[in-house]
Amino acid sequence: MILFTEEQIKKGFIENDHVFISKVYKTYYPIVKRFVLYNSGNEDDAKDLLQEAFLIIYQKVRNENFTLNCAFLTYVYSIIKNLWLKELRNRRYNGLMIRDVDEIEDVECHVNFEREYNFTVEYFLFRAYFNELNKSCKRILRLFLNKISYEEIAKILNLKSAEVVRRRKYRCKESLIEKIKKDSRYLEIYSK
Repeated sequence: MILFTEEQIKKGFIENDHVFISKVYKTYYPIVKRFVLYNSGNEDDAKDLLQEAFLIIYQKVRNENFTLNCAFLTYVYSIIKNLWLKELRNRRYNGLMIRDVDEIEDVECHVNFEREYNFTVEYFLFRAYFNELNKSCKRILRLFLNKISYEEIAKILNLKSAEVVRRRKYRCKESLIEKIKKDSRYLEIYSK
């Protein structure tokens, strides 16, 4: 089993290093597959779960405060296990006993899965619907998110005043929020 250092993990995910991510995938997929197959899933489920776990890890390592307090395998496994439990609940496999794969070391690794999962879904919903906005809205919101003042944005975009920018930003933001809130994935998270 290949062991990855925290620095390798951070660098590999942040830089989207395909060689590194492929190595991680090849190393952990057999364990994930075995766990999922033992617990009412199939190979496609295992592949999807590992991809979702990678998205969560990608979001997590981008945070400057990210530190591993357990082996990376344990961290990945805890994410996989929680994702799979959530999926089984959605499929209505209530009461099914989850069987752990005995290869996984028994080390406590705290991952607030619900928060991480919700954050990941929110992030990707934001990205998807942000990309659907018109060019003007995207520019205004990007500039605003980069903490550029309304006055500066008005100059950059050659608009009449900061108040015009403020009104446009408000309309763009409301449009974005409305689209996100109508998405079934958002409703799934916040209808509980």
